[in-house]
Amino acid sequence: MQPSSSVVSPFPEDSWCSVAEAASSVGVPLRTVHRWVKSGSVRSRADGRKRLVPLAEVQHQAVSRSATATSATPASAGTVPARTPVAGAVAYASDGELAARVFGLLEDGKPPADIVREERLAPAAVLALADQWTRLRAVGKLGERPLPEQVRGVRAAVEALEAQTREHFEETLPHAFAEERNRLERLRQEAQRAASALSSRVASLEAAIAAQAQRIASLESTLSVMDARIALVGLAGGLQWR
Repeated sequence: MQPSSSVVSPFPEDSWCSVAEAASSVGVPLRTVHRWVKSGSVRSRADGRKRLVPLAEVQHQAVSRSATATSATPASAGTVPARTPVAGAVAYASDGELAARVFGLLEDGKPPADIVREERLAPAAVLALADQWTRLRAVGKLGERPLPEQVRGVRAAVEALEAQTREHFEETLPHAFAEERNRLERLRQEAQRAASALSSRVASLEAAIAAQAQRIASLESTLSVMDARIALVGLAGGLQWR
């Protein structure tokens, strides 16, 4: 069930909270909110392991509940209905006269805690009215300046921001580019030194390999000569035996 349009809720329509938080804010028993959810009087949705409800609908149900209880109780003419703890205060918080009185106290600089004590209102109702009062003052301040003046102010702020950004980049980018260029030059020089050292090492290895090849060739020549001598010695010995 959606809240009636005849009741103005001090809470935003898109304000969702847990069942326990809603019951505490409006001032009704926790089991009562669970009963409203189960009957479909108040919507709910799952958020992980918690069940969330719209605070405005819970407040509407609390107002209706308070009004029903008040109308069911006989009262003499001119008697002001008693303000039940929290629930009645929330109901009165939607009253224009009470809102005007609270706004006047806020304009006079009265702290919300003092308003709660003097007006015997629930803190949730006073906080809701204080929030509305703050928003209305903000809207009023915006309306004090003509639209062209507001546009000029925004344009000037944007131009100042652009100038600061441009100045920042003009100061920092050349320095950053110079540092990066120097770093790349150092890396290039280090790479050249490493390549030169590697070339020298390769040349040394090639010279060593060539020297070893010459030594092997010399050893092979020596072995060939020794083989020839051995063969001649063997041939000479064979001729003597004959």
